[in-house]
Amino acid sequence: MAEENKKRKKFKIRINFQKVTRYFYIITFISTIIILAYTSFFLYKNFYQTIVQSDIILVLQEKVASETVNINKFNKIIELLDNKTKEKDRINIKNPFD
Repeated sequence: MAEENKKRKKFKIRINFQKVTRYFYIITFISTIIILAYTSFFLYKNFYQTIVQSDIILVLQEKVASETVNINKFNKIIELLDNKTKEKDRINIKNPFD
């Protein structure tokens, strides 16, 4: 029994108020830094970048070509492209294996 008591005393954990407060301050400091980093990233991604993108859009709107587009020619080109990409009839195709 005496030997068992000695083994138990070796594994006894000492809780010291100073150690607890030191670890508490370290954990609080690290968590504060993580929260500040996440907040900065959130603000950068959701506010700053949208403001920059809106400025870019305004600049690009000023550089838009001032020429008017001929709608008839545009529609004709679109129609030709649609006809070009339409599926052909498969009924009239010869079977090469017959």
